[in-house]
Amino acid sequence: MDSKVVRIGVRAAVVVLVAAIAVCVAKGIGNFLGEKVVTITPYEIKVAEEVKYDAGAETQDNSDVLVYNRNLFNQKAGADEAEAEPEPEPIEDDSGVIEEIVGDGSRPVLTDLRVLLMGTQVASDPAYSIALLMPLDDGADARMQYLSEGSELLGEAKIIKIVRNRVYMERTTQGNRLEYLDTRTTEEDLAEAKKSLEKVAEKAAEKEKAAEKEKEKAAAAAAKPSSNTELVKKVGNDTYEVSRDAVEAIRKNPNSLKNNPQYGAMPKVQPVYKNGNIGGFRLLGVESGSIYSQLGLKSGDTIIDVNGQAIEGPQQAMALLDALKPGQDIGLKINRSGQEKTLTFQLK
Repeated sequence: MDSKVVRIGVRAAVVVLVAAIAVCVAKGIGNFLGEKVVTITPYEIKVAEEVKYDAGAETQDNSDVLVYNRNLFNQKAGADEAEAEPEPEPIEDDSGVIEEIVGDGSRPVLTDLRVLLMGTQVASDPAYSIALLMPLDDGADARMQYLSEGSELLGEAKIIKIVRNRVYMERTTQGNRLEYLDTRTTEEDLAEAKKSLEKVAEKAAEKEKAAEKEKEKAAAAAAKPSSNTELVKKVGNDTYEVSRDAVEAIRKNPNSLKNNPQYGAMPKVQPVYKNGNIGGFRLLGVESGSIYSQLGLKSGDTIIDVNGQAIEGPQQAMALLDALKPGQDIGLKINRSGQEKTLTFQLK
């Protein structure tokens, strides 16, 4: 046989052998990488469309499907080799975390902030823990936020703890209310949480309003003297003894004089001018039987001064009442039908 033909045949055989070895090695590496890529790909991360590949009749063992259909963004295999997506990892018992960040036995509530938790990276040093959060109301401009503990979220909350599949936050716009969000929370869950928190807020407002009313009732009761207490007693000519309880009640709540059936309707007060200046206050509509009538006052009386001090306004009259002490008399000078007289009041 011609030596040249032999050499050509040998070279051809070597080329075929090398090509066969290369194909086997490539398939082995491809299968190995495909398995490793699937192993390290987080199931939470997805894209809208997966890569399509039709293995067709290229291979009988479908070994290439693993490489092409499993990619960095999706773990689903082809139609002939479909595999179920892994179930989310369970949320760990967070009782220890709650005790650490609350300490008073209360529980955090599901937030109603419009944001989803896509995943967490928890490090042994909390300073390096990261939460991946996606705002829902930014539309096409939405960008994933990578936040650590202490970071501000949407200008309404501060992240205080990151654990596996969950974050805890203080709702700074709601009195630092403790809230949480986990990877299983859906947009529908956030809507339900919003309704629940609104109901809680309404009940709290109603409770606060009821407490305020009770407080007002208690103040009115404390300002009201006992019914068996004689408020005013005439002890001499133009001299009257006034109950200390009545004075203290008026001091605590000056508004108790207004339309209180125990005191009667307040008379109207009309300033009286003399030489362009206020010369006193005229009383109009003093009802018979009212405390004002019991104090010896009548409609048309003009109050000139108290203990020699001219009265220029209601505030000054109240200041004199505050100065009233047990054992100290008050002289009220009045003008009645053009004649001046002094009414004396003693604190019993």
